Amino acid sequence: MKRVLLLTLLLTLFFSLSAMSLDFVALEARTALSGVFLLLDADEVIFSKQIGYKDHRQQLVFDEHTLFCIGSITKPMVAMTLQNLVDENQRVGEFLPQLTTLAPLTIASLVNHRTSLVRDLTDLGLVDSYEAISLSELVSLIDRKGMGQPGGRYAYSNANYQVLAKILEQRTGQSFAQAMESRLFLPLGMRESRALDEDIPEALAQGHSRNLQTLKPYHFSTLAGSGNVVVTVKDLVHFTQAVLNGYFGDPFTLWGWNRGTFFEKLYLEH
Repeated sequence: MKRVLLLTLLLTLFFSLSAMSLDFVALEARTALSGVFLLLDADEVIFSKQIGYKDHRQQLVFDEHTLFCIGSITKPMVAMTLQNLVDENQRVGEFLPQLTTLAPLTIASLVNHRTSLVRDLTDLGLVDSYEAISLSELVSLIDRKGMGQPGGRYAYSNANYQVLAKILEQRTGQSFAQAMESRLFLPLGMRESRALDEDIPEALAQGHSRNLQTLKPYHFSTLAGSGNVVVTVKDLVHFTQAVLNGYFGDPFTLWGWNRGTFFEKLYLEH
């Protein structure tokens, strides 16, 4: 995978360091970092700062409508959207009977990355990261080539969440993008967020190489369900507050997150 300088969206919760002690001038000078920094204390935004450019070639700065690819944070969003639609002990075959190899896998094994499925179909050379592919085609390839086993050891896999995205389509009768919009984004007030497939919106922050050259993005259809959601900073705040305030239930019982402690405080991570 190419080493890239990500246009970083850093969202820090319960941050104990004074925001004013962060030397962004020195940080930008040393790292050429571009992004938006946002500090929250519970529901209150206590500090925000933008540095660098969303597009260095055109010298375009960030604004409130800038969209960021949030990568694998797509996964817990998918898990929480599905949580009230399926039971964790149900099996793939109940929803997608055409998938013979994947049929015995449970929802819980997919959510928790315990299927032994390949990390990504691109690793096997079966999918070109820069070419369009439908979700149905992705899932069919996973079924035929993904090598999954029920109850496998933990192994992080994009394929797990691509299968979950297909189950979400089956349960809602909508496309994945439509289901995420109607069941997650709009109810939470995330009005500019979307799951991308074909079109790349003009507001999307660009990825850059270390020498600040614009990189060609992956085709988002190859990341369906596993990494194709884009959000604004404001929308991500809405999502974070919904999680912390129990919109989906107890934050520490939600699907798709790992739990731990940091300075004796509980935290969620993905």
